Amino acid sequence: MTKCCIRGCNSNSRENDEGLSFFRFPRNEALQNLWKDNIGTENIKPFKVVRVCSKHFEDNCINRTLDVVRLKDDVVPTLFPLQQKRIKVLRQKCRRLKQKVHDFQGIIDELKQKNFVSHESAILLEECAGSPEFLSRQIFKHRDEPCPRKYGEDIRKFALTLNFLSPKAYKFVRTTYNDCLPHPRTLTKWYQSVDAEPGFTTEAFKTLKIKAQNSPRPIICTLVIDEMAIRKGLYWDNSSKKFYGRINTGIMEESDSTEEASECFVMLLTSINEAWKLPVGYFLISSLTGEQKSHLVQVCIQMVEETGINIVALTCDGLAANFAMFQDLGCDLQKCQEKTVFAVENQKVFAFIDPCHCIKLIRNAFGDLKVIIDREGNKIEFKYIKLLLELQEKEGLHLGTKLSKAHVEFATQKMKVRLATQLFSNSVADALEFFKYNLKLSQFQGCSPTAQFIRIFNNPQQSISSTSRLEKSHFL
Repeated sequence: MTKCCIRGCNSNSRENDEGLSFFRFPRNEALQNLWKDNIGTENIKPFKVVRVCSKHFEDNCINRTLDVVRLKDDVVPTLFPLQQKRIKVLRQKCRRLKQKVHDFQGIIDELKQKNFVSHESAILLEECAGSPEFLSRQIFKHRDEPCPRKYGEDIRKFALTLNFLSPKAYKFVRTTYNDCLPHPRTLTKWYQSVDAEPGFTTEAFKTLKIKAQNSPRPIICTLVIDEMAIRKGLYWDNSSKKFYGRINTGIMEESDSTEEASECFVMLLTSINEAWKLPVGYFLISSLTGEQKSHLVQVCIQMVEETGINIVALTCDGLAANFAMFQDLGCDLQKCQEKTVFAVENQKVFAFIDPCHCIKLIRNAFGDLKVIIDREGNKIEFKYIKLLLELQEKEGLHLGTKLSKAHVEFATQKMKVRLATQLFSNSVADALEFFKYNLKLSQFQGCSPTAQFIRIFNNPQQSISSTSRLEKSHFL
C-alpha cells in the first residue's frame, strides 16, 4: 500500500478516488531540496517508496492527458491544508497567550474591585507581573511543557507575601494564571524556616529575651536535661541539601568518617512561676562524659542568664554520668547529699535528681533483689507484694489498691512511672498491715518493715506532686 509521506495527510492507494495519484521525488537534486523545503521534512530521503499525493499539487501542475498521470517539469508541492490549519491554531494560541500576559493589570484591577487585595498587595502583584520567570512559566504552561521545579527568589517572596496578606487573592491569581504560582502546601514548607541545626537554638534564646523584656516580674526557670535513644541512620534533608544522623554538637564540621549518632542530648527550660516550656538546644551524640555535660550545662546557664531569665535548678536522671557531672559542677551528691547547690558566675543553682526516674530505679532494685535489709537488720521483701496480689485475685476484691499483675511483672513496662508510684503507695501499705493486724494471716506476719519501706517513698511523692502549700501529707 502506497501512502503520502506528508505529515497529517492520510491518503493511500486503497482509497476509491480515481483522481488520486502518487508521485516520486524528482531526481534533480536542486528540485529535491525545493520539495523538502516546502514539505518541511528536511531529513527525509527520496527513496523509491516515498511518495507525495496529488492533493498537494495544483491542477495545472499535473498532466492528465497521457495514459500515465505525470507531473509537469519543475513543479513543487504547494498545497498543505492541514498544516495551514495547524498554523492558524498555533497563531490563535500565541495571540491569546500574549493577551493573557498583557492583561495582567486588568486582573489586578479586578482583585481591587472584588476587595481581594489591598493597595499594597496590588503593588506586589504589579512587581511580579514584570518578572521574567513568571512570564516564562505562563508560556510553559500554555505549551503544556514542564516548568522548572525550583522557584526563583522573586516568585517565592511574592507568593509568601500575597498568601500571607490574602489567601483568597492568592488562590484567585493562581487559578487565573494556570497554576504558575506554587501550591499552598509548598508555601507551608517554605514557612518552616527555623534553623533547627544541632546545638543551641538561636531562635529559642531570642524568644527568651523578648519574654523577659515583656514580663512584669522576674522569670524563674529550671533546666531539665536528658538523653534519648535514637535509631542509627543517615537521613537526607531536601531543604538544606545535606545528610543528618552523624554525631553533631553544632560546633564541629561533619565528615563522611564521623560516627553515626545513637542518642540525642536535649536541654529543656521549664518556667516555675509561669506556665511554659521551651527546648533551648539538642546535640546528636553517641555518649557524653560527666565533664562534657558539665561544660554544656554551664554554657547554657550563662546564655539563659544573658537573656534576663534566672535558672535556679538543674534536673536530670540518676545516671552515673550525671553524678559525675554534678561532681564537676561542685556538688558531689554521692559523698555529701546535703550539699545540693553549685554556682555558675555567682548564680546559685540547685541540683535535683528526677524523682520519677529515682522511684523507677528503686522499684527495679526492689523487684530484682527481692530482699533488702534496712538499718535495723529487718527484711524488706518483695514476696509480700506478690502475696497481696495473689490474695486479691483469689478473693476477687481489691482493698483500695491499684495493684495488678503489671505492677509485679514490670520487666516489659519499666518506663511507666505509674506502675512504680502505685506500688509505693499508702493503700498498698495499709492493705499489708490490714492482713497482719486485723485478719492476722500468718503469711503476712513479717510484712511490717515492707509496709514502712513503702510509706517512706509514698510521702515524698505526695509532697512533690502537690500544687498547694497547705498539703497535709508529711514528708517522711
